[in-house]
Amino acid sequence: MMKHRTFWLGTIGLALTAAAIAQEMESADAVLARLERNLSFRTAYFSGETIITTRGRVATKAFFAYLEGRENFFLEYVSPERDRGQRLLRKGGDLLLYLPSARQVLKIGKGRQRRLGSDFSLDDIVDMSGGLRDRFSAELLGDEAVDGRSCYLLRLAALEPGQTYAVRLLWVDKETAVALRCQYFTRSNKLARELVAADIRPSGPRFFAGRFVMSDCLRKNSRTVVFLREMTFDAPLPPGIFDEKNLVPAEAK
Repeated sequence: MMKHRTFWLGTIGLALTAAAIAQEMESADAVLARLERNLSFRTAYFSGETIITTRGRVATKAFFAYLEGRENFFLEYVSPERDRGQRLLRKGGDLLLYLPSARQVLKIGKGRQRRLGSDFSLDDIVDMSGGLRDRFSAELLGDEAVDGRSCYLLRLAALEPGQTYAVRLLWVDKETAVALRCQYFTRSNKLARELVAADIRPSGPRFFAGRFVMSDCLRKNSRTVVFLREMTFDAPLPPGIFDEKNLVPAEAK
């Protein structure tokens, strides 16, 4: 009788453990799904400025940008004078840069080198429109506060090789579903970069950060602060904004 009782208690224990693991997996997926919904938009317009610090040197640049899904991206710098008129275009997998001083369009290579003149890469910006669930598996590590805000701590592992970072840690605000902190790790498990979001504000049905700080953990005194002055989601975009011919201004042709 005792053997049967022990057997059934053990079976029940295993079942409860399996249920707990399944619930945790569902919870991790649910948190990531909330984050993705908050990031989801058809189109977006941003304007603001970046403050780039590298080895003690500080540069400030003002810009505006358009996004459409995860494939199309257009950015133009409006100041300082030496950068005014520089344009970046991503359409599909290609990244093109227009230099007004040379009146020339350059094709930029792939990977982390596509830094856009700062600690932000093009991939970082594109990730703001979601698509993480297709490329990463999620594990819920627990709860942890960020600046007094209660967050879920998620670990994302790349499903396939070729991702810019193999592992990411995300602290997702329980109320707003905004990732307040992100850490990016190399394949050798070394912390490469860290992103901190602040000035969280509502924008229609979603919440979005008005300030981002990206720090390069592999280089000393290297960080980029982005202030977003204006954000508009799901509004019509200027016709032809993602056409390659739009890179060169009419007056320069």
